[in-house]
Amino acid sequence: MDTAKQVSVFLENKPGRLAKVLSALAREKINVTALTVMDSHEHTVLRFVADDLAKAKQANTKDPTAYYLLARHWLRKQDSAKAIESILESSRQHNLGNGITGVLCYGGGVFLQAIEGGRAAVNELYSHIVADKRHTDVVLLHYEEITERRFGGWTMGTVNLSKLNTSIVLKYSEKPEFDPYAVSGRVSLALLEELMATASIIGRA
Repeated sequence: MDTAKQVSVFLENKPGRLAKVLSALAREKINVTALTVMDSHEHTVLRFVADDLAKAKQANTKDPTAYYLLARHWLRKQDSAKAIESILESSRQHNLGNGITGVLCYGGGVFLQAIEGGRAAVNELYSHIVADKRHTDVVLLHYEEITERRFGGWTMGTVNLSKLNTSIVLKYSEKPEFDPYAVSGRVSLALLEELMATASIIGRA
């Protein structure tokens, strides 16, 4: 049976976002042979097969707009400090050369990760996280086009969720322990913005 590689593109669920991607492919004279679209309230996932995948990826890389993605997932080895340090080290090395900035919150085996950068770079990194066998139950919480970065000072800042001030956590959670699986993406984003305002994020690049 013949198989074909596909390109996955995450889009903010707003008018014109899909047209922008397809127009970029048309300008480069790239033929799309198969296409699927899955959408939710806040974001859309476009998957397509093209006659020239390398050229298709390059066409999307030309988009100068910055994008923000928020995801949550579990670490398979919940108590592995070495695994967390390894993830942070590889993230910072990769992000520095690819224009990625963001924050990783962790605690009790749960990760809440914010990623910012160009669309192609953000999509590629998210796809890598999903495929990484160290992670499980990866959920995309929020995806949007942004005019400026929120976390531009960090190649990958860090927050230990178990050490947060209880009064801050209770503003965004029913319980003293913050659980990103129990709240919306916008609530998680609001918490991250407060952590930035209160200098709770460490690891500035």
